[in-house]
Amino acid sequence: MKKKPNGYWTKERCQKEALKYKSRSNFQNNSSGAYSSAKRNNWKNEICSHMKTNINGHYIIYAYEFPDNHVYVGLTRNRKRRFYNHFNNKQESIYQYIEKTKLTPIRKIYEENNNIYNSDLAKIKEEEWLQKYITDGWVKINKVVTGSIGGNIIKWTKEACQEESNKYNSKSKFKYKNASAYDSARRNKWLNEICQHMTPRQKPSGYWTKERCQVESLKYQTRGEFQILSDSVYQISRRNKWLDDICSHMEEIKKPNRYWTKEKCQEEASKYNTKSEYNKKSKSAYGSSWKNGWLDEVCSHMIIYKNEIPKKNPT
Repeated sequence: MKKKPNGYWTKERCQKEALKYKSRSNFQNNSSGAYSSAKRNNWKNEICSHMKTNINGHYIIYAYEFPDNHVYVGLTRNRKRRFYNHFNNKQESIYQYIEKTKLTPIRKIYEENNNIYNSDLAKIKEEEWLQKYITDGWVKINKVVTGSIGGNIIKWTKEACQEESNKYNSKSKFKYKNASAYDSARRNKWLNEICQHMTPRQKPSGYWTKERCQVESLKYQTRGEFQILSDSVYQISRRNKWLDDICSHMEEIKKPNRYWTKEKCQEEASKYNTKSEYNKKSKSAYGSSWKNGWLDEVCSHMIIYKNEIPKKNPT
């Protein structure tokens, strides 16, 4: 989409743009300029009043199938965060099962096109899918009963959340390192209290010059890590078109020849939701997958879009 000139996104234009979407996430993903302007000017709640709220969001049912006939069935409204947590949070059933067996699961998405907004119906559907798997001879690895939206493990008391938050010096790092504890604290309105020891990250207007953004970026090894742990600085750098300069040290470390075997490509690809994300964040693994004809197989768990079909050698 062509960038709009400064001042283009008035309240009226943002309102007209917002009416095209049924949820805030779709608004943000498809029209980031209008969404950002609405958020910055505190118009968001007003112009998004016609949208579905997060409480009654669009649910999907999904499953992770392991080659040894074990399965995890889940329910979520935020697929990106939930899928990330499965592979990065040590408390998660999938993470632990991968560590135990060294097997790579394949993800299946169900009920995606049924637009389920009712949480009770979503829980019933999730249980139906789990029972179907069990009837077909699969062994579940879910730790908790189905119906726990987002798969939260019921262990995060206020005291446990406080103990966990004490390990971090910022809310963003707390959220990045242990999303389930962070989310429990947020939902129960304990977050500000248990994070009182953390260093405030708000800086005065104009503080983040290119040089300061460069210093901040040096703390991180990848752009993804930079964005998650220092999003405000990342966004300032993006808006000012400094990212390529200040992230030049983040270039992927070159692997030795023949490092990317089919098994390593499969393991690497399992971290991503789409081929474009795989290509963007792990170019050498993606390139090896493409050149060796493994791409479709190692990406079989992903959501495929037409514009992600490679037309030439990506390297």
